[in-house]
Order: sequence, then C-alpha cells, then structure tokens
Amino acid sequence: MKTKPTNNVAIEIIVHGKIKQLGYRRFVYKQAKELKIMGMVKYLEGGVQTEGLMIIAEGKTSSIELFLKKCRGDYPFVEINSFEYKEIVSQNFKEFKIYPIRQKSKWNLVLSNFLKR
Repeated sequence: MKTKPTNNVAIEIIVHGKIKQLGYRRFVYKQAKELKIMGMVKYLEGGVQTEGLMIIAEGKTSSIELFLKKCRGDYPFVEINSFEYKEIVSQNFKEFKIYPIRQKSKWNLVLSNFLKR
C-alpha cells in the first residue's frame, strides 16, 4: 500500500543576537500556534555570552515559509545578528513548546566548587 506524500517539512533555526529577556521566545511560540506549527524553542547552551535560540519547527511548507519570515523580521524589540536554518528529519512533535531557561541553583554552584578541590 502506497503512503500519501505530505507537503510537511521540519527545520532547525538558530538565531543569534540581543534576544534574551525581550519576549522573543513567547513571540515565536505565538507565531507557531497561529500557523499550526509543532516544535520547540529554547535558549542555546552556553550562558549569557551565547545570546542565541534554537527553534525546531515542523509543519506545512507554506506555513514554515511564513513562520521564517515572521520570526526573522516582525518582532521590533530584538536585534538579530544571524538567522540560519536548515531542513532536518522530523521529530514528530505533538505541540509547540517553550523550554525554560536553565539556571544553576546556588546549591549546584556550591557543589561544583566543592568538586573542583
């Protein structure tokens, strides 16, 4: 039995610039919801110096194209230095999710300092 081809695509987007604490992740989430795109958005590992996001977006090709356009230029408060994307294998997300900022607790810092001795 032949499977019906879909016009869905999955992409990974890496955004660098001044984007932290400016509501950009929430903006990306809102655009994804409006366009029925599944995936996620999270800050890149590496702390404050990185100032970057990773976005995984899965959906119809036409929706992904519009999503890229909106995320690249429709949010007035960020300063995007680079915006790169590539097609990837679908991860079959069931929703679009914002991953929280990973912050080290005071106890993680104490423990890491203790282990360095």
